[in-house]
Amino acid sequence: MFRQMYWELTGHEMTGVSSEVPEHVNLYIAGLQKAFQGELSAVEKYRKIWFGLPYGVYKDALY
Repeated sequence: MFRQMYWELTGHEMTGVSSEVPEHVNLYIAGLQKAFQGELSAVEKYRKIWFGLPYGVYKDALY
């Protein structure tokens, strides 16, 4: 769905795959905390994207 939205908004096709390398942690709780912080960062990024979208179907889909 997001690839389709990207194409409709930009006229370009999204290519490539994630190059993120999984990070190993020594403690389970440390891994959970790191994952939680990563999710909070993602929410901030999605919020910025949401405010930049035109009103209507795109905003509703991302919400």
